Formats: sequence, C-alpha cells, structure tokens
Amino acid sequence: MRISPKKKTPIPLSLHAGGSTNSGFTFLILFFLLGAAAGAFVGSFAGDTAFVPAVWTGGAFGTSDYIKLFWDNIRFHLAAVFFATTFLGVFLLPALSALRGYFIGCTASALICGGAGFFSPFLILGLPLLVCLPCFFIMATDAFHFSSCVLASSRGNIAGSKPPRLAFHAVICLAAIALWTFTELLLLSHFTTISQI
Repeated sequence: MRISPKKKTPIPLSLHAGGSTNSGFTFLILFFLLGAAAGAFVGSFAGDTAFVPAVWTGGAFGTSDYIKLFWDNIRFHLAAVFFATTFLGVFLLPALSALRGYFIGCTASALICGGAGFFSPFLILGLPLLVCLPCFFIMATDAFHFSSCVLASSRGNIAGSKPPRLAFHAVICLAAIALWTFTELLLLSHFTTISQI
C-alpha cells in the first residue's frame, strides 16, 4: 500500500520568507493609514479645550527630559524588533503599525479640532515624525520579513532569500533618532522662547 506524502499548507507570498520586502512594506503602510484614519475620526470628537492640554503635557512639547523624549520616540521601534523574534510578528506588526497610525491621527485631529491650529500639531508630531516615522517603517519592514522567515522555517519551508539586516538597520535608525531627539529638544526650546516673547 502506497502512502502519499503529506501536503504542506501553502504560505501567502507576503508571509513567505521568499516574499518581496516591498509587499511587507505595503502591508504595513496600509494598516498604518487605516489606523490614522480611525484615529483622526475618534480625535475629531475629543477635540475640546480640556483634552488639548493633556495631549500637550504628554507630548514632546511638555518635556525637557532627553531620556523620556528618546523613549517616547523609540518605543514603537523596539516593539517592532521584539515582534521580529517570533512568527506571531507577521500578525502583531501590522497591528503595531495601525496603532502607531491611530495615535498620530488621534492626537493631530484632537489638537486641530480643539483649536490649537496647525502649528502646534507640527511641533508635537511633525518634528519627531520627520525622522522617527521613516525609521519605524524601515525597522518594521525588516522585522516583518524576519518574522516571515521564522514562520516559514517553523513550517518546513526553507526559502532561498536570506533574512534582512535587521540588527544593522536598527542600530543606524536608533542612532539617528538619538541624534534627532537632541535636535528636537533644541528646536522646541527655541520655539518656546519665541512664543513667550
């Protein structure tokens, strides 16, 4: 009696170790935009005068502590690296990207609808995002690809593509954020001085 070999369940291209890195990036961007849209919708209802000061004191504009500001800038990046170590990262990283977009959209919408104008959201969100957001997508895309490799290996699918250079890109990005955080504090201090004149 001949026993036929057990068929392996196919893995989608975006979750396969051999899949394109661009597909992972597109996937994360899509979830980020969905989260930002949801956050903007929710924030538009929370845009009152009581909510705006709470956002300000909880944002970069409300602190002069470098360590705290640096932590606020890198916490999502570190979470992305952590999720890369498990096959669950292919599910957790899109959720993390959506959460990142939600917080940005909600804060910006709450500030604008609360009467803070457009300059204040730029100070609170725009300055950190100039460097932090590109670095987040670089690290999250690498992490997604790395997690896809872990998932494929756990299912016995050994692809020819090698894992991304997650550690190298993480060091470069974190160093860039560390330098930008220092620059951000200087700029915020300068804008605060001008606003008090």
